This record gives sequence, structure tokens and C-alpha cells, in this order.
Amino acid sequence: MIPERSFTDRSQIFAVRQEIMGWALLLLAGTLWVMRNFLPELAATQVNASAVLTIEQGGTAAQLQQAFAVARKRGAVEATLTAETNPAVHDIYYVIVTADTVDQARGGLTAMTKAIEAAVPEAERKFRVLSGEHTYPAMNETVRRLGMAARIVAVLLAVAAEILVVLGAYRQIGTLRADLYVKLAMPFLFLLLTSTGSNDKYSDPGSESSHFLWEIDPSLIPMLLATSIVPTLLIVWLTRKSKAQHTRRTTPRRSI
Repeated sequence: MIPERSFTDRSQIFAVRQEIMGWALLLLAGTLWVMRNFLPELAATQVNASAVLTIEQGGTAAQLQQAFAVARKRGAVEATLTAETNPAVHDIYYVIVTADTVDQARGGLTAMTKAIEAAVPEAERKFRVLSGEHTYPAMNETVRRLGMAARIVAVLLAVAAEILVVLGAYRQIGTLRADLYVKLAMPFLFLLLTSTGSNDKYSDPGSESSHFLWEIDPSLIPMLLATSIVPTLLIVWLTRKSKAQHTRRTTPRRSI
């Protein structure tokens, strides 16, 4: 005959299961965060292809912009010219061609860069097209909304997961307040690891994030706060009694 477990044993088993469930949910949130650009990629209906143009010594941005305007009038592709947004990098521009397929985008980009060069005589040309091209799904309102929805769901899952982890760990015998804070800090690893491949496909080639694979996205700051504030307040509330009891034990009694 199997002896019936005591209430304490059942409570400990439930606490362990609750913490395990929290870690599993956190793993799901981290996976969704890493793959947050997968759904937008499926929803994207067009492709961007971009090339880098650099202004040589003695050249001006006005000459490049004028050459691009002439090439755009002659061509039949949808193209834009954007400047590098990194303040530490100068005289770098990007020509971006949007098309329905990757082959069309690449072909349009090749035609556009040749037309830009042909718009200015070689003897007067003070810019050049660097080798290499970059293709990525074109952003639109639907893609942006899906990407934002994936981020919001990932954050909400992470908050719920950390609450489960904190509650499960708190209900286990021998868990200290410092242990709860350690468990709270561990999930930050999931949000600090950015998806280098996915982000690179969706990054504007003129943005700083396209040059640093492991640069932390500024949008992570409010997300980290959102996932830590509620569990931190929960830890403070759960451990308030133990802290008060410790203060009473350590405070010496005054003699009358």
C-alpha cells in the first residue's frame, strides 16, 4: 500500500512543477522573440535589393543625388536613395530597389546602379558603386504590425513565465530572497540575444543595426523593463514578511 503524501510533499511537488512550467513558457517566449521576424517574412509581398555608393574625395552629395534623379527618370523601377544614418560614417549612401521577386529586384538594382554611373561623365564622377548587394523583404504596414505583435506576445509570455518561476521557487523550502532575484535575472539572456540573421534581413541598410550583428536593439530597453518590473514587485511583496521577521530577530531589545 502506497502511503499518502503529506500536504508539505504535495505542496513542494506543485511548486517544482510550477517552476518547470515557467521555464518551459520562458523558453517558448525566447523562441518567439528570436523568430519574431519569421511571420513578417511570410507576409512580405515584395523584396528590396540595395547597393552601397560612396562619395570620393572632392565629391558632393548633390552630384550623387542629381545622378540618381536622372537615372530614376530613365528607369522603370521603384528606387530610393538613402544616406547612412550612423553619424560616425560619412559619404555613404544606399540605393534601394523594390520589386515583386528577388530576381527582379536584383536586375533592377543592377540597371539602376549602371544608370546612376552613366548619368555623370567618368571624368567628372566623384562617386562609385561598391561591389556586393543586399536583399531583404520589403517592409509595409502589415509586416510592421505582425512584427510588433510578435514582440508584444513574446514579452507577455516572458512576464507570465517569470511570475510562474518566482512563485514556484518561493513555495519551495529553503529558497532565499537572493535566489529569487537570481532566477529573475536569468531570463534576460533570452531577450539580450538578438536574431542576427532575421534582423539583418529587415534592417534598413542605412541603419546602424545593419552593421553590428550583436548590437542591442533600443526597443529592448522597455521590453526588459516590462518583463522585470512585475516579477520584481512580486518578489518584494512575497518576501516582505520574512524581511520583517529577520529585522525583529536582529534588533536588540532595549532594557527598561
